[in-house]
Amino acid sequence: MKFFAQSWLPSYMFLISPNEFNDIFDDYRHIYADRRVAENYVETEHKILFDKYKAFYETLISGKRIIMKTDYELFDVCGGFTGDLSICEYGEKFMDKRDKQWYKSPDFTEPYIEMRPFILAFYANTLFTNIGYTGKFLPEDAAGMNIKYPVGYPENAMGIRLEYPKEIYYYKINANNVAEATKKVKCAELQNYNVYKKITDRINKISKALIFSIGEKEYKTKIKISKSIKDQIGDIYFLKTNACVIK
Repeated sequence: MKFFAQSWLPSYMFLISPNEFNDIFDDYRHIYADRRVAENYVETEHKILFDKYKAFYETLISGKRIIMKTDYELFDVCGGFTGDLSICEYGEKFMDKRDKQWYKSPDFTEPYIEMRPFILAFYANTLFTNIGYTGKFLPEDAAGMNIKYPVGYPENAMGIRLEYPKEIYYYKINANNVAEATKKVKCAELQNYNVYKKITDRINKISKALIFSIGEKEYKTKIKISKSIKDQIGDIYFLKTNACVIK
């Protein structure tokens, strides 16, 4: 990477039907940026991503309790999107000393739209939605709470979240082999911000924010749920086990 994120836009969380997912995301290129890739990797076929999302979605609405040890493949619905592969290229090849295979690492010139599952969790009688499936709070949720290892479990998976930076710094490596910031950029000026906006705008048009009650207390979330699946989500493990009434 030639940059690092300075700040982030709020996480965008959603759950839509597999067909809606296919229609919305088929226009873009799916890539990995949080891992090394095989030397001949260019992008991931859309069908592979679609099949993973479909399996994730169908497991959620089935009401099954997800166990990471046996269901870890469900959480491989991650990676990200770009509208232009030329800004999301990979660097020089290198050989892994252990498996003797050739790989390459991301060397993107612009951020991509990151995608990964999220979970719901209660902590200190408060509902948290902006949590990765590993159970770690994002910084804005943990701020001021003195939380080191918050409670969060994969069985409480609720959908997918998109992440995109608000500002980035481009950098160069100086003579002391230290990254030195050279330019601050607002991401709204970059190509993939338009992709992010188009995706979220399309989801917004077919969705409403999830609102539910537990007992007499009502919870208003920012999770976008497709109007077409509202009657299908009641058995999602978290909603079912907490006797949530969907509004």
